[in-house]
Amino acid sequence: MSTTHTKDTESLIKPENQIISRNINQHEIHLHENSLVSQKTKETDIFILKFERYQEDKNETSNESLIRLTKMMKPLKLIRKMDLKTIGYTLTDGGMANLSECLKGFTSLEYIALNFSGCKNITDQGLKVLIKGLQKVKLLKFIRLIVGSGSACENITDRSLQNLGEGLKKIISLQSIDLHFGYCFNITNKGIKDLCKHLQRLCFLQSIKLFFKNCMNITNHGLKHLAEGLQNLTSLRSIEVTFVSCQQITDEGLESFSQGFKRLTALRSIQVSISCCQRITDKGLRSFGECVKSLTSLRSINLSFDGCQEITDEGLKSLCECLNKLTSLQSISVNFCNCHQITDDGLKSLGECPKIFISLQSIDMSFQRCIEITDEGLKNIVEGLKEVTSLQFLSLCFSYCEEITGESLKNLESLTALQSIYLTFDYCKKITDECFKGLGKGIQQLISLKFMILSFLKCPKITVKAKQGFSESLGSLHNLYYFDIY
Repeated sequence: MSTTHTKDTESLIKPENQIISRNINQHEIHLHENSLVSQKTKETDIFILKFERYQEDKNETSNESLIRLTKMMKPLKLIRKMDLKTIGYTLTDGGMANLSECLKGFTSLEYIALNFSGCKNITDQGLKVLIKGLQKVKLLKFIRLIVGSGSACENITDRSLQNLGEGLKKIISLQSIDLHFGYCFNITNKGIKDLCKHLQRLCFLQSIKLFFKNCMNITNHGLKHLAEGLQNLTSLRSIEVTFVSCQQITDEGLESFSQGFKRLTALRSIQVSISCCQRITDKGLRSFGECVKSLTSLRSINLSFDGCQEITDEGLKSLCECLNKLTSLQSISVNFCNCHQITDDGLKSLGECPKIFISLQSIDMSFQRCIEITDEGLKNIVEGLKEVTSLQFLSLCFSYCEEITGESLKNLESLTALQSIYLTFDYCKKITDECFKGLGKGIQQLISLKFMILSFLKCPKITVKAKQGFSESLGSLHNLYYFDIY
């Protein structure tokens, strides 16, 4: 089955290799594939501008493209949302200066997203100049900035974080900040300290998202500085913090960071990812749970400890005991992929959680490559789900758990409110056609189901015939508008 979309855009210009589309209903213009032709963009009622540059133009540098883009943008004074994606790998501080000067004229701008991923030539000075331009945008509510992410960005240092903090604190209208730093090897604890020191002045800030990947010089002290800054942002409703492959972070750092949540009683959503940090153990998980269990207004929690191989069943059990205090939760997501010491005993503890959260609407659980998990562990999860009569979204991932036969999947039939389901059991070599048939009978009872993706790749005991039969059996699901099976 496939989805049918109604087109609501009309082509303004379609010369070869150029596409500019205008959304009639939302006053939106979308530029991509280096299409910067301007004679049709002189209207002043454009509210949303999106630009994507998919590949470098041999005849034009990124700076030259950005100059042409900014010239085209100047008449569009009513732009409220600007999304510039993949501006170009050869961009330099000079291009940033042109963009900064252009931004000063957009007095109606409320949302801006800038992606400088892979721009190795940008330095601290370029970001400093950019922020000066943003300070002139008095109505700005949302800012997203992506630096590095995909290749080393050695020219970005602690000075950039300090400049960002000093600049952003002057944009008092800001409600949401989203900052990504990937492979910025010269960012250290001092940069995080300087950034957070200034951000805590933003009294209207409701959402903050910070992402650090392969920033090798960030240690436990960095997480402590982050907590000290966050604890004063008492208006925050959403926090998302990610540290990937920051190998110097240990349980001590996670505990210090978790302390920052205690005063944030307005929080509705927490997303924390401490992935591939090999020194995180059960102790750190327990400390985190103890700190968040008092946030009784929390509606959503998303935790990822992918690749933290020292975490065991005991850590998962202690976390679940704390989560059981959060009776207002509507959404839970946990990722313990590649945590090889988690077994069926750990999933038994997790299976108890849904029995507490009878009002849950969304559950996402990932245990890929947790090779000690068997049918008994999956059964505990499925049995727990039976209690959640309001569940609308379910995602389960147990790929590479080779001892699972999937027998208990047939018991999903009780989730009659379910609207979306994702099941991923790739490389589960013991799942058979018979199990697949049972799953099909259960899913046929999910009369509210609208969206379904099933992935059973490289399961040698499932035949093509079984998958075809499964697809043909879904005719009774009249609300189902998208379905795919692998």
